[in-house]
Amino acid sequence: MNASGRNGRRIGFIFYGYYDSAGINTAAWTRVTTLARLFSSNGADCHILALSKHSAEEFAFDGGLVHTVSTTRGRLPNPFAIGMRLARKAAALNLDAVLFVSAFTRVVLPVWAVLRRRKQRPAQGVVANDWYTRGTTRLSTWLDSEIAWRYLYPRTGNVLATSQAFVAAFRQRGARNIALVPSVIDVAGYTPQLTPPNGSMTFSYAGNLKFPGRKHYQKDLVANFHVATAMLPDAERSGIRLKIMGTSQEDYLATLAKLFPDFDPATGCEVQYTGFLTGQRLQDEIRASHFSILFRPDLPYARFGSSYKFCESMALGVPVFANLTGDMGLYLTDGVEGVVSVDESPDMILAGLRRLLALSPYQVGQMRLDARRRAEESFDAARYRQTVGEFMSSMLT
Repeated sequence: MNASGRNGRRIGFIFYGYYDSAGINTAAWTRVTTLARLFSSNGADCHILALSKHSAEEFAFDGGLVHTVSTTRGRLPNPFAIGMRLARKAAALNLDAVLFVSAFTRVVLPVWAVLRRRKQRPAQGVVANDWYTRGTTRLSTWLDSEIAWRYLYPRTGNVLATSQAFVAAFRQRGARNIALVPSVIDVAGYTPQLTPPNGSMTFSYAGNLKFPGRKHYQKDLVANFHVATAMLPDAERSGIRLKIMGTSQEDYLATLAKLFPDFDPATGCEVQYTGFLTGQRLQDEIRASHFSILFRPDLPYARFGSSYKFCESMALGVPVFANLTGDMGLYLTDGVEGVVSVDESPDMILAGLRRLLALSPYQVGQMRLDARRRAEESFDAARYRQTVGEFMSSMLT
């Protein structure tokens, strides 16, 4: 995605999150850097304004420049204070346009105030990627995001939406310039394994089961899959392995006990815990699986969201076993790129699992080819270069 000539327009991404120096905040950081590269490929001069757990710094990446503001002892201080620091950085750059990414009311308002005080009027927009469900985050954070989504962001008029639900919501609220760009990646950077691996039928999950800072709300229902395997005959269950990456054994068993207090984990399939993995090691573990799993309830965060687990699995040639939430049905067809469960309940997962286990090695191999093809057609960032270019032109007009 090389730029075809700079147009001199300076685009700032105000990202209320930490820059990813060690591959830790992968989903959020992948989103903002990939979008910056797409804007850069359309000739823009891109700047990401983010947070740092260390001292403030400035450095280049292949999509532009990153400018960070320091936070105390690696923790997020008062968002208003962070908003003021980010606003001063943005004002100093004299930007032509500002895009808010994961930055809600307590960041947006200080940015608006500083820019207005300095008589700067850049075009503004939002990257719509998360809509919190009440209860899945702290009340203050939920209110912060709710006010932004419902009242502040529509006023910008420019929305890069990651799902059709966001497109509809912002169109209803009067936004004039809306483009649909799901979670996208550089698919060429993911080497697939297009033949099924040997050994036990392995299902992989990579990520954090819970919402950050919340003990009582599970984002991904891996436990439901585990319980479903216990309903299989011993001979079938013994050939299944569940591989969990990014969630510790202690956290997973605590989640399992909360959701299913009467369930004995020993009655389900074998579970392997790899610990926290990043980069190539994470890709290797996913690639060595027969299927990845993603089960979520039909709540706003799932309806509006766009999961990187989903597109990265397909890019590695690993079909997905999931229930359909949000836009997943646009990309996952039962029996093609994976297997679809009617919903996230253990009973329906069991029904899907029985169909899946009846597949031949040839059928599973064909699903791997189809999953990779879907990633190339729907999730490769380069395919959205024109969409982003048209969005940028409209925003700056």
